[in-house]
Amino acid sequence: MGKIIKYGIITLAGVTLLGVAYFMAVVGSAAVVNDMSPIIRTESKLERIVEIERKKLGLDSSVIIKTELITHGKARSGKVGKNKYLIQLGGGLATQEGVQHELYHIYDGHLENLSSGPLKTLKYLFWYEPQAALYQVFGLKP
Repeated sequence: MGKIIKYGIITLAGVTLLGVAYFMAVVGSAAVVNDMSPIIRTESKLERIVEIERKKLGLDSSVIIKTELITHGKARSGKVGKNKYLIQLGGGLATQEGVQHELYHIYDGHLENLSSGPLKTLKYLFWYEPQAALYQVFGLKP
């Protein structure tokens, strides 16, 4: 029984390390690309970039996207109604790449039926975030 527990712990540690490495590689590359992009400083510029990027992505025109520049360094998107979303960007994350990342979450339905819990969090971190990061860095739609 002791060997089973020992191997179980080793396996769990290995899977955890691989998961963290995977997440950091994908999301880290997105952070590097984001850091090389000019900061969006006005709401009108943010709105123009959202319109340009939504067309590139092929996001349906029936989807309403409101934008907000915020003062602190965050990038987030959320569903605020039926076919209505809010993208908030601030600080060093207020870039065209930040817009691409958040729009991909909307495009691919990552914000639909979100609920809490450890499995949902893992799915978001290890499935949705890397997908949005891949689109942000390479323009790939996984």
